[in-house]
Amino acid sequence: MSEELLQRDLKNPPKFGRWDFYNIGATSIKSLKENNIIHNFNYGSEEKKKVDALGWNREGSVGYVFYHKHKFTTNDHHRPLLLKDEYENRIDLNYIKITLQELLFQQGFKWSKTASKEKVQELEIEIPIDYYGNISLETQKIKAERIQKIEEIKQKFQEKSNFIINVKINN
Repeated sequence: MSEELLQRDLKNPPKFGRWDFYNIGATSIKSLKENNIIHNFNYGSEEKKKVDALGWNREGSVGYVFYHKHKFTTNDHHRPLLLKDEYENRIDLNYIKITLQELLFQQGFKWSKTASKEKVQELEIEIPIDYYGNISLETQKIKAERIQKIEEIKQKFQEKSNFIINVKINN
């Protein structure tokens, strides 16, 4: 609870509308499953662990994907995405974050065309494989790093372009 609410002696402030928040990082996968927040799937040894997870916005700033390496809270506008146990140490969450976000933007989701769980489940993410047909974690990490570098360059270029556009010459 925030310090401000405590100082105002508002320990239980009134709530308007429906608020559904899930403190994903503060709980175990087993707890999420038992409370029907995630699919009832056998996550094996992972069920006892606190989770690193991805989450995407289905409404509002639609399509943005976030990599949560810590406790986080979500609601029905922000969906968690958890990696199945069988893909641990084989899938780079950063690669999935970058690739999924790009796919979501390509779909043209917006406030009136939400990125629902059902629509996102239909998307296919290409997973790099090696010469032998095995999932290549190394290639995923290299691709994610390259994409991030390109995005940083584009951001810097955009900032410099905006600066140049806004330059005014005084006579």
